[in-house]
Amino acid sequence: MRIIVFASFLLGACSLSADYTGTFYKCGENDSCPDGYVCKQQVCIPTEPPPPACSTTVSGGDQHACAIRGDGTVWCWGRNDYGQLGDGTIADSSIPVQVAGLANAQEVRGGPLHTCARTADGLVSCWGRNDLGQLGDGTKTDSRTPVQVQNVAGATAIAVGGRYSCAIATGGAVSCWGENADGQLGDGTMTSRSSPAPIAGFTAKAIGAQNDSTCAVGTDGALSCWGANQSGQLGIGSVMSQPRPMATGLTGMAGVAVGGGFACAFDTGGRVFCSGSNAYGDLGIGTETPYTGPSANTMVFVQSQLPAKAVEVMAAEDHVCARDDKKRLWCWGRNDDRRLGDGTNLQRTVPTLTLFTNVAAAGIGDQATCAVDDVGAIRCSGDNTRGQLGDGHATTKGTPQTVLGISDATAVGAGGAHACAIVGGGAVECWGANSEGQLGDGTFVRSATPVSVVGLTNVKKVRGGSDHTCALTMAGAVWCWGDNSNGDLGSGTGDSPTPRQVDLGGGAATDLAVGSETSCALIADTVKCWGRGYTGVQDSGETGVTAVATASNHTCVIEGPTNAVWCTGQNGNGQLGNGNEINQPMYVATGLVNATEIQARYNMTCARSSAGVACWGANSEGRLGIGSTVDKSTPQMVTIDSVAQIAMGWDQECVRKTNGDVWCWGPGGYGNLADPTYQGHTMPHQISGLSVTDIASGGTHVCAVKANQVVCWGADYDGQLGDGTLGRDEIVGVAMTCEAQ
Repeated sequence: MRIIVFASFLLGACSLSADYTGTFYKCGENDSCPDGYVCKQQVCIPTEPPPPACSTTVSGGDQHACAIRGDGTVWCWGRNDYGQLGDGTIADSSIPVQVAGLANAQEVRGGPLHTCARTADGLVSCWGRNDLGQLGDGTKTDSRTPVQVQNVAGATAIAVGGRYSCAIATGGAVSCWGENADGQLGDGTMTSRSSPAPIAGFTAKAIGAQNDSTCAVGTDGALSCWGANQSGQLGIGSVMSQPRPMATGLTGMAGVAVGGGFACAFDTGGRVFCSGSNAYGDLGIGTETPYTGPSANTMVFVQSQLPAKAVEVMAAEDHVCARDDKKRLWCWGRNDDRRLGDGTNLQRTVPTLTLFTNVAAAGIGDQATCAVDDVGAIRCSGDNTRGQLGDGHATTKGTPQTVLGISDATAVGAGGAHACAIVGGGAVECWGANSEGQLGDGTFVRSATPVSVVGLTNVKKVRGGSDHTCALTMAGAVWCWGDNSNGDLGSGTGDSPTPRQVDLGGGAATDLAVGSETSCALIADTVKCWGRGYTGVQDSGETGVTAVATASNHTCVIEGPTNAVWCTGQNGNGQLGNGNEINQPMYVATGLVNATEIQARYNMTCARSSAGVACWGANSEGRLGIGSTVDKSTPQMVTIDSVAQIAMGWDQECVRKTNGDVWCWGPGGYGNLADPTYQGHTMPHQISGLSVTDIASGGTHVCAVKANQVVCWGADYDGQLGDGTLGRDEIVGVAMTCEAQ
């Protein structure tokens, strides 16, 4: 292991104080940690003080959240590319920032990209994206600070949907504004509006909205719903969208919340009823099967299995939470990112008690859950990609970060959520996810700083798959480690946290390609592959090969006197480049010749030839870099010249030019294009101020060698940027500022 701060601690010579820097280390013997740190899941994390206690309520959006402090000011944190944090900027913030100019707020609600608040004087203000009039100020102009909604006075409740908003005024009058393609404004039309449109003849006391669906509890306690209904989320016995409120048959209701394709309401007795999509167990009835009522193809409300009395219910895209009369929070639905806050990542099809305690208020977003305790402190659990947990530790970085402790790197490789570097003497060091042993250090413990791969020297190339890693030595030997569930390691059984040599059947390998669960080596002019789809190490039968690339389910080679590109395997996105989308068990020609480099990831392929860089296959969010988002089954030229190296990832593609400049394209929601605004790019985008000698692209992160150091950017939830930070699995405190501003 290289000498890092924690190495000193292991020798008993270091004492670190708790702070908010986000630097985490592996636990020592007997789960020991430096002073001010505690061992959790074999990682030392700071023992942080209780979060500041001065808040009254919290609400979640898509990737941001907002809270109201006791002084009536509104504070938001997380994603901010459209100004949805309301602080006058479009910069993300992993700690709360004050919404400009708002005072005496009583309610705040967040949508995907905009936010609204209701003040004590009954006025409503909104901020963020406004492309369809969802801010309600009569325009379609985005605003980074609050603008007042027109023609709304005496507001008593608000709701925010996908690209629309609603308010209830004194006496129960309901009005909505913004997008209306599915009738979600409830005014009987499907005409979008940039100022509030009243719902004639309908009064309500509670309202909920999500995506394109709206539900409200009438002043008489009856539940009505309107808008999009493709999953039966309106609970009216059909799947037809409705432009006006439709009775659900539920009466005696006290509150309602709408999720992604489902809705939930609770009655005055605390029982919770849900209708619609049940893909993640959102209905809370113990299954993932939609409830169709007494006859087929009818969607109606069914009582969830909540074993407590609900006093509040809230819903997001794929999960639901209910606060009970004993200050407990119950949640159910999707949980792969620990959004339910129950200490696991297990999906829950029935209401499950969370680890939040003394809950006075709660709010949930599409990927996170937050709760305010009875002294005013906010804690959150779930995804922290854009800082939406508010603890100061966003798990993505939109600018290059220096990998700690490496100063003699010569090359890099990247996998699904890990990365490796070749350092002086040909040794290999890796960092990031390690659940399958893909770091090769003999453990299964993830690391946010580099650890040494056991026993490897004289390595000239290292490549990462989803959860395994392979290296090629100067002598032509190939070693692999990590996940072996599909024969990924080419030898032995079971996963291995240390390298195993691949039996290539004689001959020295000259090149190495590693896909998600497959790997291939070039020996003389032939290719041998192993992993998913292969039995042991198999000869491809191709000869005259000069380069090879393999991905999730296809393989491509450069071969023959013309250096032509040929591909074989699955072809559902046109990744074989032969002009159709038919799977091919034999190699087929792409028509591309004079190629010098071939790369493949996911369902995409790129090649570098004398004509430039060409890409083909899956093109969602502009992954091919050709300015469109349509799949292509033949090679398409990318508008970029002087390319020396291609680095393909799962969610981004990058190239290194001959002068060392780096250009990337594709979706950018993880900061993986090194664009601090997190914008995606369908054409090559230059990363300013970066000159490198080698580059590798992984799942949603990229690493490069810069002046013998390694820099990485993008997702960092498993420490794959090597900068000492890790995502947090437990409930974390929001770093609210409680002092007067």
